[in-house]
Amino acid sequence: MHVSPSKGANSVFRSMDTASEPLSDLAILRQAIPDDCSVDDKRDLQQQKRDILDKLIKQRQVGAELDLREIELKELDLTSVNLRSVNLERAKLQKANLAKACLSEANLQIANLSDATLKYARLANANLDYTNLTNAKLNMATLSHAQLHRSKLIKADLSYANLNHAELNIVELHEAILNNAKLMNANLQQVLFFKAELQQANFSNSNLQSSVFIEANLSDANLSNTKLYFVNFTKAKLNGADLTGANLAGAKLTEIALPDWSNSDCLDRYLNHINNNSSLLTTIDSIDAKYHDQKIVLVHKLIDSLNKCLTKVSLSSVVDPLLDTLAKAPYNQDLKISNWLNNNILPLYLAKYDTSMMPIPADPILATLLTYIENKPELMFSYNGAFIQLISQAMAGDSCHKEQAKTLYNHYLQDNRVEPYTKNLNFANYAGHADWSDNEANNFILLSAEQNSHYAMMISPDRLRSMLDVETKSNMIWNGFYLFQGGEVIPTERQDFSLTDLFNHHFKIFASNYQFHQQQAKFGKLLATLELGEFLSTFQTAITQGFSEKKLIDFSSQNKLTDIFNNKLEPYTENGVTGYRLTADYTQQLLQAYNLSTADKTTQAQTLLSLAAVFSKYSSSAIFGTETESPNVLRSFAFALMAQAYQLAPQIFASKKQYKDWGDRLLGYNNAFSCTAVLSTIMIEHLKAHFPSTLAGIMPPAWS
Repeated sequence: MHVSPSKGANSVFRSMDTASEPLSDLAILRQAIPDDCSVDDKRDLQQQKRDILDKLIKQRQVGAELDLREIELKELDLTSVNLRSVNLERAKLQKANLAKACLSEANLQIANLSDATLKYARLANANLDYTNLTNAKLNMATLSHAQLHRSKLIKADLSYANLNHAELNIVELHEAILNNAKLMNANLQQVLFFKAELQQANFSNSNLQSSVFIEANLSDANLSNTKLYFVNFTKAKLNGADLTGANLAGAKLTEIALPDWSNSDCLDRYLNHINNNSSLLTTIDSIDAKYHDQKIVLVHKLIDSLNKCLTKVSLSSVVDPLLDTLAKAPYNQDLKISNWLNNNILPLYLAKYDTSMMPIPADPILATLLTYIENKPELMFSYNGAFIQLISQAMAGDSCHKEQAKTLYNHYLQDNRVEPYTKNLNFANYAGHADWSDNEANNFILLSAEQNSHYAMMISPDRLRSMLDVETKSNMIWNGFYLFQGGEVIPTERQDFSLTDLFNHHFKIFASNYQFHQQQAKFGKLLATLELGEFLSTFQTAITQGFSEKKLIDFSSQNKLTDIFNNKLEPYTENGVTGYRLTADYTQQLLQAYNLSTADKTTQAQTLLSLAAVFSKYSSSAIFGTETESPNVLRSFAFALMAQAYQLAPQIFASKKQYKDWGDRLLGYNNAFSCTAVLSTIMIEHLKAHFPSTLAGIMPPAWS
């Protein structure tokens, strides 16, 4: 139908009615716009409807009812309209733009809002029973205390929406997006969340009885104190979800989705709550103890899935979070879990800390390790560095396992490989026995890590701890121990050995800390070249700890950091992709800080790539970032360091593909997994394998 300009829009509505009189305002609002209208006529008709609506709203007396049932406002721009308490039952509002509209306490029963835009709309206490909201955009909308009984929200976007105290019984939310939505104290019985995105949604204290979460993504969702009777979690992603205090009676929880562990990125993302604050392990652990059997079954399924990939991927990067959870009750009381830890995780843990500083183990981990070594005493020698650290940690704190540690260490001292050193007059209490009452007594005897070596070290608990301490002072005395060769003490005047060689080859637990502190002045010079100003102490403190509570992701911090790093970086575009490189002036400053101005290109590149790993770590969730945000300029700086290293000596990378992958992760290109906590771990493992000495002089021991 074509509308003649001479007749105008109102004549179109009049011609469709049998009466000769013009239609009433309400009738016009209820009249459908003909499908065959021209674009101009359609726009005029929509404007007429909007004008009428605005007039009715303006004429409305305070507290008076406004009955607009069955009105037809499809595709109208109703941005910021005030329809508070209006009766819009059965209204047709498909594709309407109601962004920022006020619809609080409105009656929208059986209305059609499919494909409508309701961003930031206010719908508190509104009645949306039986309403069609398929594909609706409700981002940041307020629906607190709203009624949505049997509504359709298929593929609707409710990210960051407020649905606290809302009634959503028997609602369809297939493939809907509710990331970061608030659903606290809501009634959500028999809701269909099939394939819904619910990351970081807050359901605390809500009733979700008989709801279906098949293939839904509930990563990091808060399900604490919820009623989850008979809920179906088949193939749901629950990584990091909090189930504390949830009632899981009859819930189908044992068939949750598990990732493909052959992708090493998944290990950190799903299992490392030390880096990421939460994990699949914390989700399982948050389940109430009364669901003991379900917790154990979930762990069984987890280890079964991990077992399938053990030949493809190493679990060494997640031994700490695995033990943090599984070494305690109820998991350590299960034979299958206990055997799996003994066969797969404890050897990796001992190997990891045989050459690096061991963190203070929690009592359950301490007990697990001591018992494991008791049953396999040869481990005291094959992992001597880890064993000595374990005994040191047990004796230093208030652990209830001190007696167990003493007994185990006494067995060690009685072994014929160690016993001769106990006869030395400088050992412990000078009578052949350890003296745990004196921290300066030379209680510890370390054996060389090299086979057929005749070196041994006698050292006190205080000296051992100070040589392993990441906050060791620059004036630290590194040779405050007795060194034996062939069973004889090497006299002080003959101690012309190299500490670097001694620690790198024989007593490796000290190597990274020693080398880092030898180079610490250079690292200080590096930080000085950055002119960090108010952030200097923050960057210095961060290298002494594995996790930083201080984050630099707020707008102000990011802006200040960008200003600081801007004159060290220059952007470039290659094949339509933006990258970053160090300026020529700053490159020289950096190389001078490490006395590498005249070094060969490979040595320079190794140092730059090691620094790239450091700044990747600085940007990660473990230090200055979070799981979802990073200080972007630190990523750019890490990329520039890496790019400079590749330009100097591409052979230090495994391949060009590796270089490109790391670049994509740092800058967020090509859908690469951009978590820098994972990336820094991958980079560090590569550096350890190919040039460990360079890395040890740069990477803070607390991070390595």
